[in-house]
Amino acid sequence: MSERIRLNNVRVSYLNVFKARAMSAEQEPKFSAQIILPKDHAQVEEFKEKILKVAKERFPKIVTGNKIPSKLKIPLRDGDAEFDEEEDLEVYGGCYFFNSNNKQRPTALNRDRSQIAEEDNILYSGCYCNVIVDLYGYDTAGNKGVGAALMGVQFLRDGEALGGRGVSANDFDEVEEDDDDDII
Repeated sequence: MSERIRLNNVRVSYLNVFKARAMSAEQEPKFSAQIILPKDHAQVEEFKEKILKVAKERFPKIVTGNKIPSKLKIPLRDGDAEFDEEEDLEVYGGCYFFNSNNKQRPTALNRDRSQIAEEDNILYSGCYCNVIVDLYGYDTAGNKGVGAALMGVQFLRDGEALGGRGVSANDFDEVEEDDDDDII
């Protein structure tokens, strides 16, 4: 069984929602995103509760009570514990983060719920979005835990780009024919 959650006003990074990518040659390409949310985000507790619910349902003999044993992997990670470089802490300090992916292309929407295409250059690593993920239990090749399937991303607002941002036609000025002398 899975649990769906919509997380509002979260930052996205490593955003691959238009083209599936493989992290290595032997992996199957997937659509993916890393979701970053402040530790004081209004939905952190709800997210943790849903992770616990999925873990209890999938692993009833391992998960008893309200604590997930460390031998089970969970998606939510602590940015303060995982990173110590100043550059990383600027992004992850005071935040939780998790990776989500899907073999199926997730829905990508603008604020007005219209579809977004890659060439629209609206979604990028560093922008803020509403995201929908399905939490699910897995037991594969000795690894057990709760994973997050990326189901949809809705652009909410711009943020500082992480790792560079693509360019669109809007980033350039229109050049008139008689402006050719100004090019050099």
